[in-house]
Amino acid sequence: MIDVEFDFDEYEFRNVQKCDVNILYEWMKKNNNKYDVISLDKQLLYRRYLEYYFAEDEFFIKVLKGGKIDGIIKGNINGENKNDLFLWYFLVDEDNRNKGEGRKIIDTFSNYMCKKYQLKNIKAGVSSENSDALSFWESLGFEEFRISEKFFQISDTDFENLVIMNRRNIL
Repeated sequence: MIDVEFDFDEYEFRNVQKCDVNILYEWMKKNNNKYDVISLDKQLLYRRYLEYYFAEDEFFIKVLKGGKIDGIIKGNINGENKNDLFLWYFLVDEDNRNKGEGRKIIDTFSNYMCKKYQLKNIKAGVSSENSDALSFWESLGFEEFRISEKFFQISDTDFENLVIMNRRNIL
């Protein structure tokens, strides 16, 4: 588990704790659309929490604004020399989308992590069918890096590709 606890402007970046899992589950249901949440299964969310908790190179962050959840970030530090920040999951409260919140949260978080861990690249994983997310990451200067075909299994016969977006650390 990578420990992340910091404040910036009106945001508080905090590690997800076991007691947060049920709260996050309800928040994710409220903010759900097809591409926001891979699964709304509470047990799967708890397993994701345990994976992060016991892994040395993973983070699972709740972003608070005014004491309320405004976003979630989950990912890891990986790469050949542990110099890549990889964002597997990013979700902003639906009431705050298209208002610059996502950009500010990602810029703040990635700047913090890149400075603290001397990271060279920032990568984000996105479903190839999620055009809004692809546009979001492109607006932040990310470019398509690689595609993993049939990465997400949607049903027995339906799959979606994983697009890995990349941006060099600009700090």
